[in-house]
Amino acid sequence: MIRCAKQDALRSFSEGGPVYYVYLIESLSAQEERYVGMTTDLKQRLREHNQGKSSHTAKFSYCKVQAMEANQLHRVH
Repeated sequence: MIRCAKQDALRSFSEGGPVYYVYLIESLSAQEERYVGMTTDLKQRLREHNQGKSSHTAKFSYCKVQAMEANQLHRVH
């Protein structure tokens, strides 16, 4: 899934705009704990969650991506 996200992001730059990823991750240590986030760099953001750098997810072990959607925002003139 990360490889696909990287390919989408690279394609977006050639098309003129960033790709925003909306993702849902689930805790491996507490299965009822989920987090929804948005980023332009999915790989880096997941690394930050897993390293405990997010105040909202630091107390749980997050590693399992449940869902992800990529969208490109277009400027409205």
